[in-house]
Amino acid sequence: IIQFKPIFGLWDVYFMNFGGDISGDYFLNANARDYKTIAQQIISLRKNKLVIDAKTKGANLAEGKGREIVSFNLDLTVDHKVFTEIE
Repeated sequence: IIQFKPIFGLWDVYFMNFGGDISGDYFLNANARDYKTIAQQIISLRKNKLVIDAKTKGANLAEGKGREIVSFNLDLTVDHKVFTEIE
């Protein structure tokens, strides 16, 4: 069994879909409170030693549960050290 070491951390970003494989390239669909929060998330990820690259190709303002949210896609490349083997 393989598990991830934690690399995320902002409370105002919610990840919904996740795709990729052990090559280290992933895509995630996410929602954030606002555009500033997306920028903070990207900066936070880029500061993580296990993250090689983090970027988004854009974001869209959407309605969610009675308030506006910003949906975006995150492209993430991580170091293989992010995986740990569980015995």
